[in-house]
Amino acid sequence: MPKTLQLLNELDAVELKGYNTVAGNTFENMMPVLVGMNTEEIEMTCWKDPWTSLDHCPYIWERFKDVGYYTALVEDTAKLGMFNQWKSGFQGKPTDYYLHPFIHEAETLNQETKSESYVKYTKRSKVVSPCMGDKYYYEILLNYIQSLTKTLKKSRLFGLFWETTMTHDNLNDPALLDDAYVEFINKMDSTGYLNKTILIFLSDHGMDTGNILHTKQGQIEQRLPFVFMLMPPSFRKQYRLAYHNLKVNKERLTTPFDLHDTLVDLIDMSAITEKEILDRSREFYTHNRRISLFLSIPRNRTCDMAGIRAMWCACYNEVNVALNSPVLLDAVSYFTNEINEMLKQYPECVSLTADDIVMAKEMVPIYTRYDEWRDFDVIVRMAPGGSMLETTMRLYNDNWTIIDRVKRLNFLDVRTTMAQLAKGNNNRLRSIPTQFRFLFLFTMVFGSSFIIFSLINRTEIFLINNEQLKSSLDFDSEQETSFTIKTEGCTIPGLKAFDDAIKAFNRPPTKLKSCPNANYSLVQSNETHIWINEELLDNHDIPRNKNISCCYQSFYRPNSINDVYSSHVDDRAQYESCENFSHSIQVKHEFVKVTCYYNSNITYKQYFLFARKIHEHKKKQTNINKTQSYYNVIIMGMDSISRLNFYRTMPKTVAYLKYKGAIELLGYNKVDDNTFPNLTPMLLGIKEADLKRTCWPDTNANFDNCPFIWQWFKEAGFQTALGEDTAKLGTFNFLRNGFIKTPTDYYIRTFIYEAEKNVGNILDYNSYICMGNKYFYQVLLDYILDLTALLKNSKLFGFFWEVSMSHDYLTYPMVMDASYESFLKRLDSRNYLNKTVLILLSDHGMRWGSIRLTKQGRLEERLPFVHIMLPPTFKQNYNLAYENLKLNSKRLTTPYDIYATLSDLINLEEINDENILKRTESFYAHKKSISLFLPIPSNRTCSIADIDDQWCTCHKNIKISTSSFDAQEIAEELVEHLNGYLEEHKECAKLALSEVLHVTEMMVGTPRKDEVGWREFMAVVRTTPGDGVFEGTLRKHKDKWSLAGAISRLNLYGNQSHCVHHYQLKLYCYCQ
Repeated sequence: MPKTLQLLNELDAVELKGYNTVAGNTFENMMPVLVGMNTEEIEMTCWKDPWTSLDHCPYIWERFKDVGYYTALVEDTAKLGMFNQWKSGFQGKPTDYYLHPFIHEAETLNQETKSESYVKYTKRSKVVSPCMGDKYYYEILLNYIQSLTKTLKKSRLFGLFWETTMTHDNLNDPALLDDAYVEFINKMDSTGYLNKTILIFLSDHGMDTGNILHTKQGQIEQRLPFVFMLMPPSFRKQYRLAYHNLKVNKERLTTPFDLHDTLVDLIDMSAITEKEILDRSREFYTHNRRISLFLSIPRNRTCDMAGIRAMWCACYNEVNVALNSPVLLDAVSYFTNEINEMLKQYPECVSLTADDIVMAKEMVPIYTRYDEWRDFDVIVRMAPGGSMLETTMRLYNDNWTIIDRVKRLNFLDVRTTMAQLAKGNNNRLRSIPTQFRFLFLFTMVFGSSFIIFSLINRTEIFLINNEQLKSSLDFDSEQETSFTIKTEGCTIPGLKAFDDAIKAFNRPPTKLKSCPNANYSLVQSNETHIWINEELLDNHDIPRNKNISCCYQSFYRPNSINDVYSSHVDDRAQYESCENFSHSIQVKHEFVKVTCYYNSNITYKQYFLFARKIHEHKKKQTNINKTQSYYNVIIMGMDSISRLNFYRTMPKTVAYLKYKGAIELLGYNKVDDNTFPNLTPMLLGIKEADLKRTCWPDTNANFDNCPFIWQWFKEAGFQTALGEDTAKLGTFNFLRNGFIKTPTDYYIRTFIYEAEKNVGNILDYNSYICMGNKYFYQVLLDYILDLTALLKNSKLFGFFWEVSMSHDYLTYPMVMDASYESFLKRLDSRNYLNKTVLILLSDHGMRWGSIRLTKQGRLEERLPFVHIMLPPTFKQNYNLAYENLKLNSKRLTTPYDIYATLSDLINLEEINDENILKRTESFYAHKKSISLFLPIPSNRTCSIADIDDQWCTCHKNIKISTSSFDAQEIAEELVEHLNGYLEEHKECAKLALSEVLHVTEMMVGTPRKDEVGWREFMAVVRTTPGDGVFEGTLRKHKDKWSLAGAISRLNLYGNQSHCVHHYQLKLYCYCQ
């Protein structure tokens, strides 16, 4: 299609010369563009069964639609449609304009009538006929695009249009499209449509059948489809830096994943203003698989970094060539002759001879079966003058050619060069043969000027350099090629969400059961009424003409307490008498139990949770300015989800958070083992150990005297809420006694406890996941929606925690993804997010299971996710605070910092620009609790942040052989400390070392003078009896061992510790 190519070049379209496929076929190469995930990730998240429809994936067009675009998806074939060949397509209509039904019917009619075109082209081995009657399908596609863009000329449009029928089967058939595409682009341009349109012209891969694949070039071309991006003139002016980076990236390694992030940037153009591009360029994104083309893609990017498997990588590996090999001597001889042939035109230049071959490498494509040509990169030192010249040469049919520019690697003789220029010898330069051109670069370095002279051949280069990064570190160290964060004080190793070591664990939760009668609830409700759904009587074995009676029974948390010292004081509930109904009843209470009877038998029982204004709520309005600025603050936690597991299991939720501009804390590090000691710093600003001397003297006490953050919000006039979706594993109740008084205005533990006890079902290891026919996590989400709607005109602080679905199993959060995405969209559609700071986070990653026996699993367990979504006005009103928060996304942060941040949100005056400047000038770098609205020092360490070595992810680890004497000694010490915990508990068996699973030495910077000689080790051991797997950190100093931090258990203990009731001893005890 040379005419189309020429026209695109005339229109200054940017061609991505290094665009590399990531898979073999259309679907596998387009889903990364449209969804941002590869096929494996899609199969684990939104398309778990290849025979089901593809409706549930988060397509890019949905995000365009959310911001007011019309959307279109059109292909010129149904049989080979990218979502339909060997797939089930869509159940719903995926876009506003969708032509699949039309094309399918046309193809079917064509085949049934065995039209002339169908017979003609099927004889040519075409999979589909390219004609619909007397017209090509591709012409119908082009005409439809013109018609649609004309119809929607005043509207915003996102369209994906795909041609297949003419190009799919035969290498040269695209020549037939050339004139039509030129005419189409010219028409679009003449109407002015291209002045407001970004046109991306691309393919999925090169020809993947036919004789061309029996050549080396054919193999490489298959992996290098074309991409042209035509940007409107106004774009080039308004977004100069983004456009500059796009042009830079045309010579870089790019993929379909990059196109996805580029499209994301085009949804909200504010993301590509010059300021935003500069800010984003300062971030560490080079390790990302997906990089927007409006950012500068790193020159050292490799196929591995870009998510391209070796099989599909068009890059080459460099193999050293012996400097005395005959093929290399022949290459250098040819190279020298070519240089001298060129210099013959310049009498003032002497002939050169090859003095020394400095380096030679053969460039071997990573994947190809054919070797028609061979490419070599050579560096030669010439005489006289000692110039060092580098070029790339190709050997083909015993003939050599120079295929890349000739570069001089050392300085020219500046005097002779400048003298020639001063004499006006520019005409000589122009007289150089047309196959060469010159590049002059004038640069000032330390006050001296020099010229770099490059000789460039016009031959296109389509092999991409894939030079691997070289490490100067010790081979035995466990190395990372990138970093999650990298600061002066802390480097957290880079981790891939879908690392090979993790993929085996990331399986959909096939054993998870649905709640019984999930879609057949006999009794239903809305915000005001509960009613019997008579259409579902048959599903509950009740004849339709029979009467059914239901009991509406409200209950509440009574103020009167029989025994304040009871361990169940927080579980009290008082039920009211029944109100019977046979059709519907008005809701008047917060907590309701409904029981239905037929023939005197209970046929249905369920609990219903409602948001109701609490009239006796008394807010302290004194000294509160009602006009004072405020934002609602909502914290939503999900138990046991690491930052990367959040990406793996809840991609739709992550995508929506990113779409809304949520700021992610990449360096958020837990400070202790499980939920309670990680939430204590967040809600109280102190560590668990400090509770004993402040407000919680022993484990039998209640938490009423502790100054939780919600109390400070309440003092400032906020209504407060505390809700968890489990009672059994409640943060303040698991092996603890909770609260005597009601801690917040809205407190739903009373409801959850009664619901768990009476209708809880599907006990999936530790907790019930269903409340009757509804997941407990969904009960919590619905309640938050109702409460925020109820209090839309009030100030609200809410702390909500999900446990039931995510606590025990690594991949169960996959079930929640669509629900959380829908929840966020509903909050947004009500404009509630316009006045709310929403923080989604976890306490830690998965603490047990097979993943914890991997290095990545250990690090993930210490790195939970945190996403902070701010209202649109926040950046405008509190710019410095916003910029600092973005900066801190790449710093070492902890739950203590969340507490300080929440404290700032009580009174927003604290974070106006003037106060932020003042506070920044104060000395706070030594504090363990720093507001995220202040810049966290880059030299912050785990020690400064009060993170024990055991939980710190800033370490570099050196692996020790598990069979070595040192490893055995360390493991025995760890078991000895375990038995020390159990020494006074005779009901627990003494543990013995069964197996050393893993030992690493932890390098923690430079020790202080008084610590010289100490070494720290992380050990993972298996003990007997019980096969418990334990992890601990030990310090050796002057031949004496001590335990640094607590010992964690990495596998489930089940009923092994039934004889003890202390929450920590349960981890270690094996009852005899």
